[in-house]
Amino acid sequence: MKNFIIVLALALVSCNARTNYKSDKNAPIVDYNQSYEYYDQSRNLNEATKRYNEQTVYLFNGKQITNKKFKQLFEKEKIKSIENILDKEKITHLGYSYDKVKRIIFTSSLK
Repeated sequence: MKNFIIVLALALVSCNARTNYKSDKNAPIVDYNQSYEYYDQSRNLNEATKRYNEQTVYLFNGKQITNKKFKQLFEKEKIKSIENILDKEKITHLGYSYDKVKRIIFTSSLK
């Protein structure tokens, strides 16, 4: 019975004990944010990718299509051949201005 009272007393004391959490004023604050250079590089990459996509023309069986339509046709396996045209002379020969179009993706399907 004496042991039971001691255990009960210890349990009550431990439940009522308060833990004081004090922050150390000299402790560093953990911060996982990226630097400004990271965000500048990310923004520059996004702008370059957007500009690259705007300067690309997709042709499917001789007709101009959008990037979204190109991806749909590619996923449905409708495209059988792809030709990537980057040459300035070929682009101007196809009737596009090289100042506005830097790449033509010429695709076709077998019927």
